[in-house]
Amino acid sequence: MQDVGQPPSPRGSGELGSPPGTLEAGITRRARDFELGALLALLRAQFPERSLRFRSHPATGAQAGAVYDVEFTPDAVVVTLNLGLFSSTTPLPSYFNEWLSGASPVRGIEAILSVLDDQLLRDRADGALVTKSPRLLAQVDAVGKNLLQLARPASPSTLRWLFARVFPELGVSVSRAGVHRALATDELRLGHARQGHTAMGGEADVLTPGYDVFLATGESTTWRGEPWPREAQRRLEQSLFPILAETAVHLRILLFDFEGSMRLSLIRGSTFGFDPLKRAASPHVIVLYEGRVAVGSPGDARAS
Repeated sequence: MQDVGQPPSPRGSGELGSPPGTLEAGITRRARDFELGALLALLRAQFPERSLRFRSHPATGAQAGAVYDVEFTPDAVVVTLNLGLFSSTTPLPSYFNEWLSGASPVRGIEAILSVLDDQLLRDRADGALVTKSPRLLAQVDAVGKNLLQLARPASPSTLRWLFARVFPELGVSVSRAGVHRALATDELRLGHARQGHTAMGGEADVLTPGYDVFLATGESTTWRGEPWPREAQRRLEQSLFPILAETAVHLRILLFDFEGSMRLSLIRGSTFGFDPLKRAASPHVIVLYEGRVAVGSPGDARAS
């Protein structure tokens, strides 16, 4: 039997060389072992040409799981759940049971409830896998972007989380600081200059509230042998700057290279624990970026 936990080839044909219907039989046989979200993702991935239909399993007692059965037809996949209008957890009053299965059943009410049941269970199933629901979230990327904005990207905690995700190999620290920003002004002309409106060179240096981001590395190169300043610039421009572009946050990003520096060592001829340790040298500091973040921000690294 094919393991349904491993994704087979598309359109339900199972592994190469397996007889048609092997995947369908495996899913039907192990339907009650599935979580609702995982089952929905598998059916949409393997049977995209078939529509999904939902119905509830009539029962008077609670069931162990949400999924009861999966039935395959040539044009649809029918998923029976232990939820819905006909299940033991139905929100309908008890007299509906008399209308449906009593001595004098009401004609047509079961068909109406089945249509409502299919729609309600469809919403419930989509809710188990919201990020992959083509109907509930037609623009998943836009929703993710809105969630990021709600997390306030221009805050110390969120900035530290973002940089730690992009630079998992480095130590990351973020603090509030003043960041220098160049503002264009009128050129200084003799007899026409106004105080507060002109500056030498047509540019004024203004200290703007922002953040200092400290990246610390114990090695000057990555595991691939690439210098960390170059790799850090690439990650900033490809991963971080596009995310932070709309926040207009002002950053000063500094890379501290501790390789060969700041390591405590014994003075020659001394005894550990009794004599003072050698004073370590200052780390190599590289300013990767300073200014307001925008898409295509220049990566002119400066060392100090």
